[in-house]
Amino acid sequence: MQPFRSQRLFLVALALALFSCAKEKKEATQVGVMTYVVEPKTIPIVFEFVGVCQSSHLVEIRSRVQGYLKEVAYTEGAFVKAGQRLFTIDPREFEARVAEVQANLEKEQAILWSAERAVERYKPLYEQKAASRKDWEDATAQLLAQQATVNYTKAKLQETQLNLGYTEIASPISGLTTNSRSQEGTLITPSVND
Repeated sequence: MQPFRSQRLFLVALALALFSCAKEKKEATQVGVMTYVVEPKTIPIVFEFVGVCQSSHLVEIRSRVQGYLKEVAYTEGAFVKAGQRLFTIDPREFEARVAEVQANLEKEQAILWSAERAVERYKPLYEQKAASRKDWEDATAQLLAQQATVNYTKAKLQETQLNLGYTEIASPISGLTTNSRSQEGTLITPSVND
């Protein structure tokens, strides 16, 4: 019997709550009306974009020798003329190599001079039978070998002078520059491919 009685009490409490809510006055909500006139207008549309321009004739500048970048001699984004210096790699090591090979060439030329004098001395002695044929042939062989050494050293000197010239990197064409990938003090190495 208890569950039935508690259900009744619940229903009575619910009915009282509903009746009390019904007696409260409701206030009316006011709604405002606004009128707009729609008129066609031309409104300009402005678009802003960030653009990147690229030349149809790109030139990549690469070092042909290894060394520390001493100077970037242009302003990034500036116009440069063909032949204008762009970069300088520290030339001291290359200057020292040129001086070393130059000194070596002078030494080899002195030895060549001595070999030429030996052949000049042995030739008349051989013709007068005062020196053996072997002595004259040995002197001639020494002369030919020394001439080859001098030619090799001259080629080495030309190579070292060429490498010294590569420490100055110039623009191959006239045009606008881009940014440099390296700053002063960076070790630059000859690039293969890039």
